[in-house]
Amino acid sequence: MKGKPKGGILKGYTGILDSLLSQGITNSVVCLERLRQEGFTGGRTTVKDYIAAHETSEIENVTA
Repeated sequence: MKGKPKGGILKGYTGILDSLLSQGITNSVVCLERLRQEGFTGGRTTVKDYIAAHETSEIENVTA
């Protein structure tokens, strides 16, 4: 997967995910539970893909 997903079903929730990731919370189940509290109706795979893309971009930023 290249780069961050463009949003889609995560549109409106990426700020919450980014906040969780910046706090070191990378467990997709925990992130999904937090998103569901805010009304997210998507699935865990969507959240996992976003987290994986975020981790990949963080590694690229460190090595650049």
